[in-house]
Amino acid sequence: MKQELLFLAIFSVAAVFPLACDRTTNSPVTPMTPTPTVVPTATQGPSAPVTISVNSTPRYSLSGTTGAALSASITVSMGTTVVWDSSNSGHPLYIDNGSGTCSVSNNTSFPYSQVFSAAGDFTFHCGIHGLCAGGTSSTVCTLPCTNMTGVIHVQ
Repeated sequence: MKQELLFLAIFSVAAVFPLACDRTTNSPVTPMTPTPTVVPTATQGPSAPVTISVNSTPRYSLSGTTGAALSASITVSMGTTVVWDSSNSGHPLYIDNGSGTCSVSNNTSFPYSQVFSAAGDFTFHCGIHGLCAGGTSSTVCTLPCTNMTGVIHVQ
């Protein structure tokens, strides 16, 4: 009788134990959520230097455009170097700081380089042929500007 009771006790425990530990049949399984992979995005850095020339017409032209006068703004990335290269060194360069005030005034030393570190539109003009402040002044950078002028759009 002792053997029968012992056998019954062992059988009962063995029969119940696998069910209590079997997670696949008695417990809901929570799927593992994969860890997201961080993928770096490309950032746009400075592009190659851009050269703006003054030709004999006189007018500003973008390097590589065979002397065609600027007809639209020049778009560059922040950090890009812009070089003004003038064979007409007696033509002073004025560059707007983005708010109508000249950050460069009466520059006659060429080539002249500038790195734009802020986004915005920057007007430049010749102090002899370009007139700003509505066509009334060659020595200020207040828009609008006419004649020998251009705009650099920095993004």
